[in-house]
Amino acid sequence: MSDFDGNPTTKSVVTDKEAGKTTSDVESEPLLRPLWVAKLIVKCPCILCLVLLLILLGCAYVDSLSFELSQQSNRAFFPERNEYVEIYDAWVLALGQQDEAPNSTAAVPQSESIGFFTWMLMFEVDNYDGIINDDTDYWVLTPDNIMTIIKWENVIYNDPEWRSNFCVVSDQTGTNVTQTYTCDNGVAYTSIARDLYDYYNGDFNGITTQDIKDRVTEMLDLDGDINFSVIGAFNPELLEYGQTYLYRAFYQSGLPFPTKAYNATINFNGIMKEVLIKESEYKNGQDNFDEQEREFNKWAVTKW
Repeated sequence: MSDFDGNPTTKSVVTDKEAGKTTSDVESEPLLRPLWVAKLIVKCPCILCLVLLLILLGCAYVDSLSFELSQQSNRAFFPERNEYVEIYDAWVLALGQQDEAPNSTAAVPQSESIGFFTWMLMFEVDNYDGIINDDTDYWVLTPDNIMTIIKWENVIYNDPEWRSNFCVVSDQTGTNVTQTYTCDNGVAYTSIARDLYDYYNGDFNGITTQDIKDRVTEMLDLDGDINFSVIGAFNPELLEYGQTYLYRAFYQSGLPFPTKAYNATINFNGIMKEVLIKESEYKNGQDNFDEQEREFNKWAVTKW
C-alpha cells in the first residue's frame, strides 16, 4: 500500500523495553560497564595489595635517601624562661665565641670528668630485708663477695677501649707531652673492693670478714677526719651501726675523648723518651657534647 505521494510506507515495531529508554539512558550505558580496576579488585585482590605494597616501599626508599632526623640535644628538654637555663645558654654561647687561639679552650684528652659519663656498679647482700638496727649484722664485703665484685668490675677495668679512650686521667701539667694516660691514678675509679683486693694482693686465704671490717674502719679515718669517698661507697647507716648491706663502685670516663693517638720521642732535659701523645678534635668536654655522648654510648651499651 502506498501513501498519497507514492512513497512506500514502513512500520516500526517498538518493544516495551526499548520504549522505556531515554536518550540519556542510552548515552550512559558505556559508563555502567565495569572498569578494569574494579575487575582486578574482584578477581585478584592479592595482586592489587602486592602492587600497592611495592609502591609504598618505593616511596619509603626515596624518602630515606633525602630524609634525615635532626640531631636531638639535651637542651630541647630544658624549660624555657628559666633563670638557670638562661645562664646555661649564655655560657654555651660564650664558649662558642671564645678566641680560637691555641689552647684557649683546649683540654688534655680524657682529663675532664663529667658525672654523666660514669659507670656505677651496685651490689646488695641477699638477706637484707629493709631493716637495719643493733640486732642485725650485715656486711657486704666478705672475701667471697669481693672476688665476685672484682669479676664484674673487671668488665670495665680490663676493657682495652675504656683504658685507652675513656678512663679519666689525672692532668697535673696541662700538656700532652708529660701525660701518662694511665687509668690507675686514683681518679679513674673509686672502688673500695678493688683497694682491698690490691691490699691483700688478690689472696684472701686466711683473711676473715672481721679482718676486712677492721681494714675498712682504718680507711674511714682520713687524718682524723671522715673519708667521705669511703662512706659514699656504702649505705648511709655505716657510721651509725657499723654495718653495710649496699656497696657501690664508680668508674669515671674523661672528656674530651681522643680522636688520634701516636707515639713520639720527646727530649726530657737531655734524655730522649718515647711517650704516648693523644689529640682530640674536641676542644673540651662541652665541645659537641651530643656527639661525644654518642661515642660513649656506642661503647657503653656493649658491656652488658
